[in-house]
Amino acid sequence: MKEQVFNLYAIVEDEIIRKVALKSHMISGSDEEKNKFLRDNAEKDFKESKLYNVPENYVIMDLFDEKNNDMVCGIPYEVYKKYIETGNAIGIYELAFIDNNAPMRPFVNYSVVKDDRIIMRHD
Repeated sequence: MKEQVFNLYAIVEDEIIRKVALKSHMISGSDEEKNKFLRDNAEKDFKESKLYNVPENYVIMDLFDEKNNDMVCGIPYEVYKKYIETGNAIGIYELAFIDNNAPMRPFVNYSVVKDDRIIMRHD
């Protein structure tokens, strides 16, 4: 049976994640096969992924966008790394998941992108 799986990307600029990206696939196979597929396609998928803003509930209180007279939505990269370690990083992808009708417990592969290059993968 085919399952929707996702390559997820946290895009780091100036040590802040303001945008994320997602590429979905419908594939079948074991969890190991799905993980391998996502890892093997991470580079290509990033180039084809769709960008999303980090949800508004992730507001960085000490950063202000003077141009738009608004607070900056995002998450410090150091905080994101802790979220990954504790399994709590999925929330910053909420808008992307809604747009893609993702299941409640999506099958994902996390990657971090800096300067348009994947620098880290979290399996």
